[in-house]
Amino acid sequence: MFMLSLAIFGLWFPRLLPGSVAVPLCIISLIAGTWLGIQLFGKKRSNPIEELEEKGLAEVEEFRALRSFEVDEFEDEGLHFFLELEGGGVLFLCGQYLYDYQEITDDDELNQNATFPCAHFRIKRHKVERWVYEVEPLSPYIPPEEKLPHYCKAYIKKHGFPEDGTVYAQSYEELKAEIRG
Repeated sequence: MFMLSLAIFGLWFPRLLPGSVAVPLCIISLIAGTWLGIQLFGKKRSNPIEELEEKGLAEVEEFRALRSFEVDEFEDEGLHFFLELEGGGVLFLCGQYLYDYQEITDDDELNQNATFPCAHFRIKRHKVERWVYEVEPLSPYIPPEEKLPHYCKAYIKKHGFPEDGTVYAQSYEELKAEIRG
């Protein structure tokens, strides 16, 4: 910055700083500024998901589901699915990442069939923090059995808001009944 100031000073007041000094200072300042700009802003921004996987903080889990139900989202929190798992338990998945697997019919460039929920799938999640960021459907789409209204006050008071990726020991039917209120 000092060199740039000195160079500009030399160009504005050539009698005080000779051109033989001012011009090289301008050129050096231009080169240094360009290099600094490339270092600060020219680097490709990394993908946080790729970084997570490169650091070994990603975990893949495979599931088989028997059936599912959906709960209405509140504002823009993403879709909510409860999936009854083979062998017991109910997996809860919730988030905007689930929009990627929904049917799109109103955009010729993006149209797609729904692919989730389904009977066989993998999820990718953060190993430590446990949040899910991707679903990989491994079987055809199976629509949820029903769509329930958003969680009743009694459910939220008793359990709080469900966390994405949680596997509940409670039965599928008990969860549905509690959410209905």
